[in-house]
Amino acid sequence: MTTNDELATIEIRCIPDNPFAISGVLNTKKVRFDIETKTKGATITRTPLNLVLVLDRSGSMEADDKLTFAKKAVASVLNLLHDDDVVHLVAYDTDVSIIFENARASSRQHLYPIIDEIETAGSTNMADGINVGASLLEKYVYAGFS
Repeated sequence: MTTNDELATIEIRCIPDNPFAISGVLNTKKVRFDIETKTKGATITRTPLNLVLVLDRSGSMEADDKLTFAKKAVASVLNLLHDDDVVHLVAYDTDVSIIFENARASSRQHLYPIIDEIETAGSTNMADGINVGASLLEKYVYAGFS
């Protein structure tokens, strides 16, 4: 959906390689088109997010520091979120756990230590991890959120 904040004006300029032409005959010219977009001065705001992250913590994630990198990726996502965004974290191995739910991104400093505590275990139960993540989006529905 496009909002007024996402719209911009367009300015198009046509610049011939030579500003002169012979009068009364068909002239062929090379031209350059300059296209410039300008915002209307409005602050561009995006719709707040309601985001579920689903993390594989199964035993295979122990090799090559995969879980360490995955946890860093989760922290990076938290850093990119706006303070009014809502985030949930689900982790799966053989079992599925909701690590945190319905957390505002503004509380990210409290969430980092929780993420750091996640350890590898068990087998890969990705389907249930995704299902639990989807159920959180159904449980926490906010008007005006993406």
